[in-house]
Amino acid sequence: MDPQQRQYGDQPVRRHPYFCTIAFYSEYGFGIWLSIFLSTYIIKFIVSVCSTPFLYAARSFPVRREDEPAA
Repeated sequence: MDPQQRQYGDQPVRRHPYFCTIAFYSEYGFGIWLSIFLSTYIIKFIVSVCSTPFLYAARSFPVRREDEPAA
C-alpha cells in the first residue's frame, strides 16, 4: 500500500482527541468524556478490523480501462 494513502486513512484517528475534547469536555464531566472517547475508539477499531478484508477484496477486482470495449 502506498504510504501516502495510509496517511490519509489515519487522519480521523489523529483528529479524534481534539474533536472529543472540543465537542464534549465542556458539556460533560471527565468520566463521561472519557467513556465517549474510549467507546468511539473501540467502535472505530472494530469497524476497521471488520471492513479491511472487504477493502482488500475489492481492490483485487480487475478494472476495465475506458479505452477497452465492454464485454
